[in-house]
Parts: sequence; C-alpha cells; structure tokens
Amino acid sequence: MTWSNVIYGDLVSPTQAERRESTIAKLLDSGIDTIAKLGYSRASVQKIARNAGLSYGALFRHFPTVGDFMAEVARETLRRQLATVRAQFDRAGDRLTEFEDVMVVMRSLKEEPINAVLYELMVAARTDAQLRETLQVAVAEYGAQMVELARSVPGTDRLSEAELITLVFMITDMFDGEALVKTLRPYPELVAGRDELLAKLLRGYRSDA
Repeated sequence: MTWSNVIYGDLVSPTQAERRESTIAKLLDSGIDTIAKLGYSRASVQKIARNAGLSYGALFRHFPTVGDFMAEVARETLRRQLATVRAQFDRAGDRLTEFEDVMVVMRSLKEEPINAVLYELMVAARTDAQLRETLQVAVAEYGAQMVELARSVPGTDRLSEAELITLVFMITDMFDGEALVKTLRPYPELVAGRDELLAKLLRGYRSDA
C-alpha cells in the first residue's frame, strides 16, 4: 500500500460509495413518486431521471436495464410498505384488542399513497416476466412478515397455522380489492356492512366472544 492509498484511498472510496447510494436513493424515490402520480405505463425513465434531478444516463450507470430498475423499485416499495405496517401496528399497540381494530388499521394502510404504486406494479407484472419474478419473491417475504405481525393480535393464538395464514391473506386481499374499486364503487355502507359481518365471523374463533 502506498502513501497515496493511505491518504486518499479511504477518502475517495467512501465518497464515491456515498454518491452512488445517494443517486440510487434519489432514483428510487423518484420512481415511486412518478408511478404514484402518473401510473406505471407513463412513468418513463426519462421522466423519473428528470424528476430526480439527474440525467437519463445516470439511471443506466446503476441499473443495466429498465427492468432491473423497476424490479428494485418494486423491492423498495414493499420494504417501505412493510415499514409502514410495522409503524401502524406499533402505534396502535394495546388498542388492537378486537378484529375490528385490526381492520381499521389495515384499511388505513391500504389508503397510503405507496399502496397505489404497489398496485401499479402488480398489474404491470402480469405481462412483465422479470417484474413478476421479482414481485413474487418480494410479496412472499412481505406476506411472511404480515403473518408474524398478525400473531401479536389477541385471539389469533386460537387459530391453527394454516387458518392464520389464510386469514391474513383473506383480509389483505379484501382490502386490496377494496382499494382498487373504491373510486368506481364509492358506497361506504357496503364497507361498514362488510367489516361488521367479517368481524362477527372472526369473533367465532374466540372463546370469550
């Protein structure tokens, strides 16, 4: 090792690494924001780079293809979504004593802006093999974390493992569907009635119900 390595090497590398991380973070932030505002089909890499305050070429210096970039956007979207879920559950704390309380939290999560990005990516994944493969892995990891969170809800200890997993995905799929159609079917009375009926069915698992 030369003195130039000692003096400059450790200084240059971290700076380059920090610049790289900063650029990637800006691109991912912009990718998520642009998809949320314009939709997946209109979120071109040119618009994403421009909204990030970067050049078009900057994106391809860090991601070989558009598909690689969108795959990373998908992973980051799910990472942020899970962080939001954890924060909401932590904030609710001891208030999660009834299934209705859980559904209130889940509905608020599904109304988060980042959730719209996830829906856009899911629809795009139907015809995009690379994105589909990435999302399948990320969604499986996300689902496993959701099941773990569900274990903290009172009453779920009376469910078998298979029942708990089924319940988690039944509720999340229901709210996903609701979020997609609510602008076309804005009937709050249906939502209230569905929540009441589902809560009644779920309370049947509780010996103290």
